[in-house]
Amino acid sequence: MWPKATAAAVLFFSKALDMGSKVCVGWFLYGVVNQKIARSSRGLAQKSDIMGAETSRQEAQVLAVGQTARILVCFCTFLACLPALSIDLGTVLSFCGMGGLAISLLSKGVFVNLIGSLTIYLTQPFTLGDLGDWIQTDDGEVDGWVQSMGPYHTVVMRWDRRPLYVPNSRFLQVRIVNASRMTNRRVRIDVPIRFSDLDKVGAILEDIRELVENHKKVDPEMHRLVRLRKIGRHAAYIWVSCYTRGINLNDYVAVNEDILLSIKNIMYKHGTTFATTLQRELRRVDSTGAFLSEPLGFPYGGAQPASREGEAEQEEEEAFARSQPMLASQKALLASEVQRLKDMQEGIWARERDLKDSEAALERDAQRLREERDDVPPPPRAEATTSGELRWALG
Repeated sequence: MWPKATAAAVLFFSKALDMGSKVCVGWFLYGVVNQKIARSSRGLAQKSDIMGAETSRQEAQVLAVGQTARILVCFCTFLACLPALSIDLGTVLSFCGMGGLAISLLSKGVFVNLIGSLTIYLTQPFTLGDLGDWIQTDDGEVDGWVQSMGPYHTVVMRWDRRPLYVPNSRFLQVRIVNASRMTNRRVRIDVPIRFSDLDKVGAILEDIRELVENHKKVDPEMHRLVRLRKIGRHAAYIWVSCYTRGINLNDYVAVNEDILLSIKNIMYKHGTTFATTLQRELRRVDSTGAFLSEPLGFPYGGAQPASREGEAEQEEEEAFARSQPMLASQKALLASEVQRLKDMQEGIWARERDLKDSEAALERDAQRLREERDDVPPPPRAEATTSGELRWALG
């Protein structure tokens, strides 16, 4: 009796010691993995817009390797403890294989999301954090910062501060744009120029080009383009394209605003302003294409500079003197055209009077016909006779 009990107790304690030692080893390895992750990571992203592309990729790599190592340590520890519980490892693996197949068939969506979570951990398209990577999808449905990712869904904080829960399988079906990993932000401006100021485009281009090339917060390693891009229906367009040094949103907006204000000052410096479809200028032009008068404002209906008033008046007088013969021929042509229009108008009025007279004559004829019809007497009616009178008349 006692030897059997002692043997059972020894066997129990030996299995418990074996399982406990394996659990302790697994726990130790799990702690080593956590310590390695803590030393390799700079922490969860607090401002992914400031972290930059390299930091984002590093954090994603550390997170992916760490999560994979944790899962492997837990799984190996679990398998190592099974023999201590008198469970056949081969039977468990075969059962897991058949059970996994059945579960995957019954819960296809959950299984696909688990695969998506594993794929995201391995491919590292973004990192997590309180304000993690700023991601977008090509379909526009996802636009925000990645906060956390679970086995089934990922939490994305949108711009309006409302969390969006995206199934992990969704990231396997769409293309992801990680805006936090961009190296620069692009400044792209289309400056509308009035057609009447095309003679000033060359000087304006030079000043804007000098502005962009000497701006302290524009990246000199990226392209800095200032070109006359196209001629539209209402204006000519100068295309300005450059990149900021950093990717912080506040700095980008400040640089974009500074460039816009500087372009405005350059336009005013050259006596012009931005073209608009709500403003038109009426200016006379001679046979050579020269303007005979200045526009009605400088720049928005204001007065011209005092230094240019005398020169403008003199140029206008000279152009007017050169254009006298052409103005005389234009006046004669205009007079003949006005006379032709008057004759056409008189003809239209005469035709209208004839139509009114014809209408009145037709109305009088219709009235006369109605009166003649009323004067015609009705035909006599036949009177009925008796049969005797009829026989008497016949006899």
